[in-house]
Amino acid sequence: MDSSLTFTGLLTLFTTMVLLAAVPGVTVVLVVTRSATLGFLHGVCTTLGLVAGDTIFILAAVLGLSALGALWEPVLSILACASGVYLIFLGIVLWRTSPQVGRATPSAGTSLWSSFLAGLLITLGDQKAILFYLGLLPAVADMNGLTGLDVVLLVGCAVLALFGVKLAYAWLGNRAAGLAGGRWAVLLGRVTVVLMVGVGISVLLREVHAMLS
Repeated sequence: MDSSLTFTGLLTLFTTMVLLAAVPGVTVVLVVTRSATLGFLHGVCTTLGLVAGDTIFILAAVLGLSALGALWEPVLSILACASGVYLIFLGIVLWRTSPQVGRATPSAGTSLWSSFLAGLLITLGDQKAILFYLGLLPAVADMNGLTGLDVVLLVGCAVLALFGVKLAYAWLGNRAAGLAGGRWAVLLGRVTVVLMVGVGISVLLREVHAMLS
Protein backbone atom coordinates (compact mmCIF):
# COMPACT_ATOMS: atom_id res chain seq x y z
CA MET A 1 0.00 0.00 0.00
CA ASP A 2 1.46 3.34 -1.06
CA SER A 3 1.53 6.46 1.07
CA SER A 4 0.80 9.97 -0.16
CA LEU A 5 2.59 11.56 2.80
CA THR A 6 5.94 13.28 2.39
CA PHE A 7 8.88 13.20 4.75
CA THR A 8 8.58 16.97 5.15
CA GLY A 9 4.93 16.66 6.13
CA LEU A 10 5.62 13.98 8.74
CA LEU A 11 8.57 15.94 10.11
CA THR A 12 6.38 19.03 10.41
CA LEU A 13 3.73 17.04 12.26
CA PHE A 14 6.28 15.42 14.57
CA THR A 15 7.99 18.73 15.38
CA THR A 16 4.70 20.48 16.03
CA MET A 17 3.50 17.71 18.33
CA VAL A 18 6.80 17.67 20.25
CA LEU A 19 6.60 21.43 20.83
CA LEU A 20 2.94 21.18 21.81
CA ALA A 21 3.60 18.35 24.28
CA ALA A 22 6.58 20.18 25.79
CA VAL A 23 4.63 23.34 26.66
CA PRO A 24 4.04 23.38 30.45
CA GLY A 25 0.38 23.03 31.30
CA VAL A 26 -2.12 20.98 33.27
CA THR A 27 -1.22 17.74 31.47
CA VAL A 28 2.49 18.21 32.16
CA VAL A 29 1.84 18.96 35.83
CA LEU A 30 -0.44 15.92 36.02
CA VAL A 31 2.21 13.59 34.58
CA VAL A 32 4.99 15.01 36.75
CA THR A 33 2.92 14.80 39.92
CA ARG A 34 1.63 11.27 39.41
CA SER A 35 5.18 10.16 38.77
CA ALA A 36 6.67 12.14 41.66
CA THR A 37 4.14 11.15 44.30
CA LEU A 38 3.11 7.66 43.21
CA GLY A 39 6.01 6.32 41.16
CA PHE A 40 7.24 6.24 37.59
CA LEU A 41 4.68 3.61 36.49
CA HIS A 42 1.88 6.02 37.39
CA GLY A 43 3.55 8.65 35.23
CA VAL A 44 3.70 6.15 32.37
CA CYS A 45 0.01 5.24 32.77
CA THR A 46 -0.98 8.90 32.91
CA THR A 47 1.03 9.47 29.74
CA LEU A 48 -0.73 6.54 28.05
CA GLY A 49 -4.08 8.07 28.98
CA LEU A 50 -3.11 11.45 27.54
CA VAL A 51 -1.89 9.80 24.33
CA ALA A 52 -5.06 7.71 24.06
CA GLY A 53 -7.19 10.85 24.31
CA ASP A 54 -5.19 12.64 21.63
CA THR A 55 -5.32 9.54 19.42
CA ILE A 56 -9.12 9.60 19.60
CA PHE A 57 -9.16 13.25 18.52
CA ILE A 58 -6.65 12.63 15.72
CA LEU A 59 -8.70 9.73 14.37
CA ALA A 60 -11.86 11.80 14.65
CA ALA A 61 -10.22 14.59 12.64
CA VAL A 62 -8.83 12.17 10.05
CA LEU A 63 -12.12 10.35 9.61
CA GLY A 64 -14.08 13.58 9.44
CA LEU A 65 -16.31 12.82 12.41
CA SER A 66 -16.28 16.48 13.38
CA ALA A 67 -18.42 17.20 10.31
CA LEU A 68 -21.20 15.11 11.83
CA GLY A 69 -22.22 17.91 14.16
CA ALA A 70 -25.55 16.43 15.14
CA LEU A 71 -23.81 13.27 16.36
CA TRP A 72 -20.33 14.38 17.42
CA GLU A 73 -21.18 17.48 19.51
CA PRO A 74 -23.37 15.60 22.06
CA VAL A 75 -20.70 12.91 22.34
CA LEU A 76 -18.05 15.52 23.09
CA SER A 77 -20.31 17.14 25.69
CA ILE A 78 -20.91 13.82 27.43
CA LEU A 79 -17.19 13.02 27.46
CA ALA A 80 -16.38 16.50 28.74
CA CYS A 81 -18.90 16.23 31.59
CA ALA A 82 -17.59 12.77 32.49
CA SER A 83 -14.04 14.09 32.55
CA GLY A 84 -15.02 17.04 34.74
CA VAL A 85 -16.82 14.86 37.29
CA TYR A 86 -14.00 12.32 37.39
CA LEU A 87 -11.28 14.93 37.83
CA ILE A 88 -13.15 16.48 40.75
CA PHE A 89 -13.70 13.05 42.31
CA LEU A 90 -10.09 12.01 41.81
CA GLY A 91 -8.82 15.30 43.24
CA ILE A 92 -10.93 14.89 46.38
CA VAL A 93 -9.78 11.28 46.85
CA LEU A 94 -6.12 12.18 46.40
CA TRP A 95 -6.38 15.10 48.81
CA ARG A 96 -7.84 12.84 51.50
CA THR A 97 -5.60 9.81 50.99
CA SER A 98 -2.10 11.24 50.53
CA PRO A 99 -1.38 13.95 53.10
CA GLN A 100 1.75 12.24 54.43
CA VAL A 101 5.32 12.88 53.44
CA GLY A 102 6.58 10.45 50.85
CA ARG A 103 4.92 8.34 48.20
CA ALA A 104 1.18 7.83 48.47
CA THR A 105 -0.03 4.36 49.34
CA PRO A 106 -2.30 2.51 46.88
CA SER A 107 -5.96 3.47 47.24
CA ALA A 108 -9.07 4.06 45.15
CA GLY A 109 -7.50 7.23 43.81
CA THR A 110 -3.97 5.95 43.25
CA SER A 111 -4.31 2.82 41.12
CA LEU A 112 -2.56 2.59 37.76
CA TRP A 113 -5.99 2.52 36.14
CA SER A 114 -6.95 5.80 37.83
CA SER A 115 -3.76 7.40 36.50
CA PHE A 116 -4.66 6.26 32.97
CA LEU A 117 -8.22 7.58 33.32
CA ALA A 118 -6.99 10.90 34.68
CA GLY A 119 -4.82 11.38 31.60
CA LEU A 120 -7.53 10.20 29.20
CA LEU A 121 -10.38 12.26 30.58
CA ILE A 122 -8.41 15.45 31.09
CA THR A 123 -7.61 15.24 27.36
CA LEU A 124 -11.15 14.40 26.26
CA GLY A 125 -12.40 17.32 28.34
CA ASP A 126 -10.61 19.73 25.99
CA GLN A 127 -12.93 19.96 23.00
CA LYS A 128 -10.66 22.53 21.34
CA ALA A 129 -8.14 19.76 20.70
CA ILE A 130 -10.07 18.36 17.76
CA LEU A 131 -10.21 21.83 16.20
CA PHE A 132 -6.44 22.02 16.54
CA TYR A 133 -6.01 18.73 14.69
CA LEU A 134 -8.53 19.77 12.05
CA GLY A 135 -6.33 22.78 11.36
CA LEU A 136 -2.97 20.98 11.62
CA LEU A 137 -3.51 17.77 9.67
CA PRO A 138 -4.58 19.37 6.35
CA ALA A 139 -1.34 21.37 6.47
CA VAL A 140 0.76 18.20 6.41
CA ALA A 141 -1.39 15.82 4.35
CA ASP A 142 -4.01 15.68 1.62
CA MET A 143 -7.04 14.73 3.69
CA ASN A 144 -9.03 13.73 0.61
CA GLY A 145 -6.51 11.18 -0.58
CA LEU A 146 -5.50 9.46 2.65
CA THR A 147 -4.86 5.72 2.54
CA GLY A 148 -4.90 3.29 5.45
CA LEU A 149 -1.12 3.52 5.62
CA ASP A 150 -1.33 7.31 5.74
CA VAL A 151 -3.65 7.15 8.75
CA VAL A 152 -1.29 4.75 10.53
CA LEU A 153 1.70 7.01 9.80
CA LEU A 154 -0.11 10.16 10.96
CA VAL A 155 -1.30 8.60 14.19
CA GLY A 156 2.02 6.85 14.80
CA CYS A 157 4.01 10.03 14.26
CA ALA A 158 1.82 12.06 16.62
CA VAL A 159 1.74 9.31 19.26
CA LEU A 160 5.53 8.91 19.16
CA ALA A 161 6.03 12.65 19.70
CA LEU A 162 3.47 12.96 22.49
CA PHE A 163 4.49 9.80 24.32
CA GLY A 164 8.21 10.58 24.13
CA VAL A 165 7.88 14.08 25.58
CA LYS A 166 5.39 13.19 28.33
CA LEU A 167 7.44 10.12 29.27
CA ALA A 168 10.47 12.38 29.68
CA TYR A 169 8.42 14.57 32.03
CA ALA A 170 7.38 11.48 34.00
CA TRP A 171 11.02 10.45 34.40
CA LEU A 172 12.04 13.96 35.44
CA GLY A 173 9.21 14.11 37.99
CA ASN A 174 10.23 10.80 39.49
CA ARG A 175 13.90 11.80 39.64
CA ALA A 176 13.12 15.22 41.13
CA ALA A 177 11.01 13.64 43.86
CA GLY A 178 13.90 11.41 44.87
CA LEU A 179 16.42 14.26 44.89
CA ALA A 180 14.27 16.89 46.57
CA GLY A 181 12.65 14.65 49.15
CA GLY A 182 9.12 13.63 50.01
CA ARG A 183 7.91 17.03 51.19
CA TRP A 184 8.43 18.52 47.73
CA ALA A 185 6.46 15.65 46.16
CA VAL A 186 3.57 16.12 48.58
CA LEU A 187 3.49 19.87 47.94
CA LEU A 188 3.47 19.28 44.18
CA GLY A 189 0.71 16.74 44.68
CA ARG A 190 -1.42 19.28 46.53
CA VAL A 191 -0.91 21.86 43.78
CA THR A 192 -1.94 19.35 41.14
CA VAL A 193 -5.04 18.28 43.08
CA VAL A 194 -6.14 21.93 43.13
CA LEU A 195 -5.46 22.20 39.38
CA MET A 196 -7.36 18.97 38.63
CA VAL A 197 -10.41 20.05 40.64
CA GLY A 198 -10.23 23.49 39.05
CA VAL A 199 -10.12 21.99 35.55
CA GLY A 200 -13.01 19.68 36.41
CA ILE A 201 -15.16 22.54 37.69
CA SER A 202 -14.32 24.75 34.70
CA VAL A 203 -15.25 21.95 32.29
CA LEU A 204 -18.60 21.39 34.00
CA LEU A 205 -19.38 25.13 34.11
CA ARG A 206 -18.51 25.43 30.42
CA GLU A 207 -20.82 22.58 29.47
CA VAL A 208 -23.68 23.88 31.63
CA HIS A 209 -23.28 27.31 30.07
CA ALA A 210 -23.33 25.77 26.58
CA MET A 211 -26.52 23.84 27.38
CA LEU A 212 -28.27 26.93 28.74
CA SER A 213 -27.17 29.18 25.85
